[in-house]
Amino acid sequence: GDVIRDYIYIKDCVKIIHQLINKNISNQIINVGSNQGYSINEILAMMREQIGNFKVEYQDARSFDVPRIVLDTSRLKSLISFQLNPIEVGIQHTYQWLKQYE
Repeated sequence: GDVIRDYIYIKDCVKIIHQLINKNISNQIINVGSNQGYSINEILAMMREQIGNFKVEYQDARSFDVPRIVLDTSRLKSLISFQLNPIEVGIQHTYQWLKQYE
């Protein structure tokens, strides 16, 4: 649960890609992320705040997992203007979406 990743709400990602396409930006390597890192344990804590407690089953880390990935989004910011939903909002929207399909 200590592995850190750069999470982004899917609708924010789609909006960013849409803006890049509309500006005819192509054939470039651009990091799309939040420029912030959260551990799995931090994400789980945020989820518990919103939906209550649930069981988590931890597994051993895989040998090839990188312990920390946080993207540098400075190039993206130089190309377009965007604002991301806070991570808690993305979690809430995702949870609400998933509840529709229970």
